[in-house]
Amino acid sequence: MRYILLLIVAVSLLSCDATKKSRKTTYHKSTKHRKTRTAHNKHKVKKPNWRIKQDKPPVKEDMPYDYGYNLTSEKKDAYDIALLMPMRAHRVNEAEPDKIPKSTLRFIEFWAGAKLALTDLNQKGIHLNVTAKDTKYSSADAKRIWRSLRNDPPDVIVGPYKRENVQYYAERAKDYGFTFVSPWISSPKITKNNPFYIQTKAGLRAHYETIFHHISKHYDADQVYIVIKEKDAAKRKLMEELYAEQSEEGEAVLPHFIEVNVDTVLRGHEMIDSSSLDWEAHSPMVFFLPYASNKDKMFVYSFMQKFELLTGTNDAVLYGLYKWLDFGEDVYDLINRMDVRVSVSGLVNPFNSATRQFRRRYFNIYGSLPGKDAYEGYDLFYYLGESLDKYGDKFQLHINTQKPVSRIHTVYDLQPVMSKTENRVEYFENIFVDLIEMKHYNFKRVGLR
Repeated sequence: MRYILLLIVAVSLLSCDATKKSRKTTYHKSTKHRKTRTAHNKHKVKKPNWRIKQDKPPVKEDMPYDYGYNLTSEKKDAYDIALLMPMRAHRVNEAEPDKIPKSTLRFIEFWAGAKLALTDLNQKGIHLNVTAKDTKYSSADAKRIWRSLRNDPPDVIVGPYKRENVQYYAERAKDYGFTFVSPWISSPKITKNNPFYIQTKAGLRAHYETIFHHISKHYDADQVYIVIKEKDAAKRKLMEELYAEQSEEGEAVLPHFIEVNVDTVLRGHEMIDSSSLDWEAHSPMVFFLPYASNKDKMFVYSFMQKFELLTGTNDAVLYGLYKWLDFGEDVYDLINRMDVRVSVSGLVNPFNSATRQFRRRYFNIYGSLPGKDAYEGYDLFYYLGESLDKYGDKFQLHINTQKPVSRIHTVYDLQPVMSKTENRVEYFENIFVDLIEMKHYNFKRVGLR
């Protein structure tokens, strides 16, 4: 009976996709004037005229960047939000609540956490009308949902999960002018010239920068070894540039680079000549393996195994990336045994009073303990609610007046990602990254200063 109340949350989603006749609002050229019509009106809806000429950007004191669009942020009494998730609620068997698939459970928990945030916001007089829709991991379903929304887009769309669906909705956001929030996908290749798009988790570059900032603050370049694959010239060039940017020693002082053969690592052969490492002169030695894609899972695991044997009793630190935490129990065991520091976008601290309070409340309502996704759902919707209430439906445009906001499991520090060639915003990103380490199978934060 552990998940019976969460099951009710999941099944309730099945009713959220029902199409209802309602009054619609259509944008017409100016974003300040609206024309109201009923759902059965068959006139075609025109896309709003957001674009302006690039040679005459708007000048607004509170909007210091060239967005390439004539943008305003409208404050409202209530905001409409569509939450798109691959819940696949149709797979949930009401007769077997303890057998909810893990891939479904994480999104049920995200939604359950979000609902608690909505309750808290409502008590503060902040009203969000949220409709959850099940995309079922299907591009066809994601597009079908858009067709049901496009005549009257909500103020904000959150999700979906699949990369191709995120790209699709990012382009719709540009065309129709709604704020689009991606809580799961972070990539610089999703969209360009799109001030409507927000990534709430830091991209890979921000993780690299945080790691190099920490390394350069605490270790000399002679102590640092960056491990890259053979012939990966692009990765080496990027590492050199980012290390130089973060290093206080200056551009001329770079760390050591070690190139390893992937096949050699996977076969368990010696990957680094230990006799070439001067442990006494450069202790502790610091290593960074900048790979974290799913295709590198076995490479990372095999490297960590060999690294443990290589370092032995010597003082060594290994830095890694957030994806390593998705690579299974064997990787967790290695992280626990060694001195490994991993970059993450958030951490649930079980000893934090806010965490304990949320955990008790969640259990009392849903009958199960919250997973990481429940905290993420709560934090994101509470942050959205407060931001919309304070700054309006394009709250991201006012980042110059916003300070980083700490929530239960993460911090929201929204910043523009700028074009490399123009003073133009490509999109917005939460750049917050933390470093954690594991001791006795408990994670704790590593001081970033």
